[in-house]
Amino acid sequence: TKLKFKKNVIFSNLISRMIDEIPLLLTFVINYNKIIKIYGLEELKFKESNRLLNMYNNLLFLGIRVLIKKNYLILKGGNFHSNFIFSKTDHRLFMSFYIINNNIIKISNVENILSSFPNFLSIFNNNKNKYYAYK
Repeated sequence: TKLKFKKNVIFSNLISRMIDEIPLLLTFVINYNKIIKIYGLEELKFKESNRLLNMYNNLLFLGIRVLIKKNYLILKGGNFHSNFIFSKTDHRLFMSFYIINNNIIKISNVENILSSFPNFLSIFNNNKNKYYAYK
């Protein structure tokens, strides 16, 4: 899959093939201290959850300035603050935020990854991250 990244814009006409990687991409760009636009996200609405809306809400919880449009996000990363991430029923959201966690984010619904990636916590746990079985 080719991602085009030009002048702080990310777009791919093959975005539907990389839909599971978008949550991880968003967790990386929150550290990018510039305005960035990510297009082609309409498929995110039809995953385990409305992943587009859930990513948007969780970015807001972290203090990231973000706008949601029909099929794209505009956000400005940089410093984010601690908060609680609601992964709901989406194991990709949990895993993405867990990987970037630096002991300031609490994440709900650890049980969502048990069937898809049972060894995830043993591989990535650094004894700092906090997660909760909360719905």
